[in-house]
Formats: sequence, structure tokens, C-alpha cells
Amino acid sequence: MDIYSLIAFAAYFILGVLVCFAFLRFFFRKEIRLFNNRSRPIMIFKSTGQDMEIETKLLRDSNLFNIPEDPTDKHQNIDRIKNHSLIIIGYSEGMTNFDDIFNGARNAGVPVIVYSKGKIPDDVFNKLRDYSWYSTCQVPLRLINDVFTILSTFPDK
Repeated sequence: MDIYSLIAFAAYFILGVLVCFAFLRFFFRKEIRLFNNRSRPIMIFKSTGQDMEIETKLLRDSNLFNIPEDPTDKHQNIDRIKNHSLIIIGYSEGMTNFDDIFNGARNAGVPVIVYSKGKIPDDVFNKLRDYSWYSTCQVPLRLINDVFTILSTFPDK
């Protein structure tokens, strides 16, 4: 083996090690972020009289998320946001405390998912557009997907 072949081999070896290191660094950072966000609780709000039992059960049964409390229709619970990773708002037409819940989540810098079994009105969408960390969905499976996606991408606090 001549010196040039040896230098080329060393260069390719070092380049390969650097690429592997960069990939592993990216992979572990992403997994650590997901683990940290998954360990923090998720708070679910609902409209008065709305049933979020099926959606909550689906999220809990996945064993991926920390949902320590049942959904609440008391908007005052927004003051309890401390180390929550996500707020889910079960929206229904005529929801009177949506603004309080949404503004509390936005002020806390927590991502929000607005889940509705019906159409979400334009005035609600206009409020949401002022905040970068929101998603909307109308299907339970999409709710699970959105929760997982947000928790795996939202930066750690």
C-alpha cells in the first residue's frame, strides 16, 4: 500500500466516523427531547357537557403519554400550567371559556391542540393564527398522531 492510498483510507475513515457521530448525535437529541416531553403531563380541557372520554382513553391506552387528570371544563385550571408539555382543548360550538384557556396556554408557551368533533369557526382560527404552536384536528387517531408529533419536535423547556 502506498502513502496516498493510506492517506485516502484515513480520510474516508475519519469522514465515516464524523458522519456516524453526527447521525447518532441527532438521533439521541431527538430521543431525549421526546422522552423529556413525554414525561411531562398533558392537560385536557373540554367544553361544558362535552364528552372527551374516548379520546382520553385512547391517549392513555397508547402508554406513550402522561395524562394524570381527567379532562376538565373548569378554565381556572389553566393557572396550574407549570411543567405541562401540551394542552388539548376539546372545542365545541358555543364554548364560552375558549379564549381564557387558549390565552393561558399561549402565555405559558405551551403547544395547543384544538380538537373538535365539528367545524371549527373562522373566528377561532383567526385567534389561533397569532400563535405558532398550535394544531387542529377532528379525528381521534389524528389527535394521537398530533400529540406524538408535537412532543417529539417541540423544544425542551
